[in-house]
Amino acid sequence: MKPNVKELNAIKLSETYYNKKNKSFINKLLFLKFKFPQREVSAEKTLDALWLLYGLKNNNKFQFSDQQKLECINEWFKILYTIEFDIIADYDNKLREFQQETRKYHLENPNEHINWNFPSPENYILDMKAEFGYYDNPN
Repeated sequence: MKPNVKELNAIKLSETYYNKKNKSFINKLLFLKFKFPQREVSAEKTLDALWLLYGLKNNNKFQFSDQQKLECINEWFKILYTIEFDIIADYDNKLREFQQETRKYHLENPNEHINWNFPSPENYILDMKAEFGYYDNPN
């Protein structure tokens, strides 16, 4: 299915992140720009479905930090939803709460060695899907 205008803008935003990363001499010389080979979207109009197709993915050519991913997700949210919400601030608040809880747990249980990891931005998108639903018809 062809993307609508909002989806197309989100896809183009992702391409700009990829183009910022791709600084090889040949690409600069030839002025090649990264573009996704196809522009088809899922019938499921959720942030995570679009991210699976056009999100910032780490591989041997591209490496994105969690901060860059959050910035992109935040911009996508502004484009796709008509709801005023700051993804970065919400993620940071949840991360701070998680760190406080783990610190408290380790203080109360000093002999236990548990390694907990806070969800990545990609997994955080699933929370956004549960909270806000479809971007063409948000909760």
